[in-house]
Amino acid sequence: MYKLNTDLSNEDKRILTEYTNNDYEILPYIEGESFVLNDYGDYLYNECFEKTEIEFFAKQRYKKIIPYTIIKFYNFYLMNTEKERNIWYRGRKDTNGNIEYDCYVESLEEAFMSL
Repeated sequence: MYKLNTDLSNEDKRILTEYTNNDYEILPYIEGESFVLNDYGDYLYNECFEKTEIEFFAKQRYKKIIPYTIIKFYNFYLMNTEKERNIWYRGRKDTNGNIEYDCYVESLEEAFMSL
C-alpha cells in the first residue's frame, strides 16, 4: 500500500471543480502497483495485468512507478509523481488491482480535456 498526497494547489482545486462539478475522489492511499506504458520498461503487459493472448498487448512494455497524487474520476485515474508534479498520467484499474497508465499530459487541465 502506498500513502498518497491529498493536498492540492488552489489551481488544481479550481480545475477539479470546473471539470468535475466536485464529483471526484483524491485517493489517500492505493493498493496494488502502478505501471506506465514505456517502450524501455522492465515489465511486459502480462507481468503487470490480467493475462492476455492478444500479441499487441502482450508485447507492450511498462515501467513501474510510485504515485504521488491520484485523482479518481469515474473509472479513470489521474496520477502524478513526486519528481514530475506537472505531468499527469491517465490510467485505468485492471481486474488484478494494478493501474495501467497509457498516456500523459503536461497539466491537470489537459488530463481532463483528454477524457
